[in-house]
Amino acid sequence: MDTPIMIGMFGLGPTELLLVGLMIALSAFWIWMLVDCAKRISRGDTKQVGWIIAIALTHWVGALAYFFFGRSSSPPTHT
Repeated sequence: MDTPIMIGMFGLGPTELLLVGLMIALSAFWIWMLVDCAKRISRGDTKQVGWIIAIALTHWVGALAYFFFGRSSSPPTHT
């Protein structure tokens, strides 16, 4: 019987390592989009608050939607 090649001290195979790396990358992207959206909030800007709620509730799907449709080309405001 063939056994899969195990990589690393946790006994993860190549497929598992790829999935773990993808999950880490998507989570980092999600956090980046949350922070970016929070920096862009100005007083009374309910559109950005809606984006934060959408990103927080839908994880990377909302982050991708915000990245392509919600971000403006101007840099975020610094508070």
